[in-house]
Amino acid sequence: MNGLGLGSFSLDWPTISFFLGNSLITPYFTIVNILVGHILTLYVIILIGYYVLNVYNAQRSPIFSLNLFNSKGKEYDVSSIVNDKFEINVHSYEQQGSINFSVSSHSHMELAWPLLYPP
Repeated sequence: MNGLGLGSFSLDWPTISFFLGNSLITPYFTIVNILVGHILTLYVIILIGYYVLNVYNAQRSPIFSLNLFNSKGKEYDVSSIVNDKFEINVHSYEQQGSINFSVSSHSHMELAWPLLYPP
């Protein structure tokens, strides 16, 4: 799969109501508010962070990915830095380098922190 899905369109009910759970009982202004939030997040903030600002050296990795990457943009080999008990091997980690996420993963995590840990 390639691209951002900007031209995708569907009238399938699960696709229309995927972010609401059950849109039969949700008011119209709530649906529009959530849709605008999704559009701003996915197609404005992420694209600006990737193409314009190059946040976290994002252009080294794909824009939408759940994988981990090293500083050169190659997929991170997690199994090489953990032992049999899933404890980190610091020497191997220092050789392999730090772990990098894609810009979509970064933005979703940054937007989720206030929701998960309110003041």
